[in-house]
Amino acid sequence: MISVKVPGKLFVMGEYAVLNPHAEAILIAIDKFITVSIKSSDNYELSSSYGHFKWILNEVKEPQFLYDSLPHAKSAIFIAHRYLNFLEIPVDTYSIEINSELNHTDGRKYGLGSSGAVLIGILKAILYHHGVIVGKQQLFKLCVLAQLEINDLTSGAELATSIYTGWISYKRYDTLWLLNNKGLMMELINQQWPNLAINRLKINNMRPCVCYTGVDQSTKDYVAKINAKSNNSKFYEEFVKDASKTVNQLKNALINHDFLTINQTFNHYRQLIQNLQQWADITIESNDFVKILDAALECNISAKISGAGNGDCAIALVGSDIAYQRLAKVWQELNYHVLDVNVWEGFY
Repeated sequence: MISVKVPGKLFVMGEYAVLNPHAEAILIAIDKFITVSIKSSDNYELSSSYGHFKWILNEVKEPQFLYDSLPHAKSAIFIAHRYLNFLEIPVDTYSIEINSELNHTDGRKYGLGSSGAVLIGILKAILYHHGVIVGKQQLFKLCVLAQLEINDLTSGAELATSIYTGWISYKRYDTLWLLNNKGLMMELINQQWPNLAINRLKINNMRPCVCYTGVDQSTKDYVAKINAKSNNSKFYEEFVKDASKTVNQLKNALINHDFLTINQTFNHYRQLIQNLQQWADITIESNDFVKILDAALECNISAKISGAGNGDCAIALVGSDIAYQRLAKVWQELNYHVLDVNVWEGFY
């Protein structure tokens, strides 16, 4: 049996702007994981707390199933088989089991990138099982193609973070180029993708303090609403420009351990998000977030949404256990759940 462990992720800054291929985002991989285990079996089968399904191969040796449930798992399996066929590697019959730490005990998602982690884990496990070792950027591209298979393209930032781990700066690939070249499929794996930039950052002695609102939120729904309004929009163009400048300031502040600037950039990005929600007529900073973020400010610590907003998590960055405990206590006294997470830097 082979087991692959994939970390969750959290946005530090760059939400919504990173949908633009020239904007940068900063994220962290965290020490909560999805584990994908694979072994030879008599049938093709997947089991998980999300659900269970079996499949067969068709006449061209590709998996055959309906995308009526667990679409990310199924698309990862499909792309893995297509890649093995492209490499002319005979495919074994196997079973997969998935275990996750990225959800609440009642099944609600924390917003830690579980869908992306499932893609990564399944693809990597199937390829490893067949003796195929892929590089990090190849794995990232395979995951994007799996998203494309089910028409669920994200910014890709969550994929990059869970693959590269640690602190990540990310710029999105050119989606129009990808869509125009999707007929090439497997040939794209070894090509340079325009605009794509994934870099690990060396950040030390910085701890995330993360608070769960108690509400899970679909990133896809909110991204669709922003995309629908962003074309040729002067507001969105200015938002991306200001957001990119702020992310760059944060990156330098993180490297220099400059907490004054870190807090200033968090406060400014919070204001940008408030402006964005008013423009897009959506609720990004919900009442829960207002309580959580304002409570952090009362501790002289700046916090912001992490991800799409409305639900999921808020994040702050602290440099000491004392600051962490002070903020965590305030959030807990408001009856919110503080996640026990740390930045995870792994090589797997």
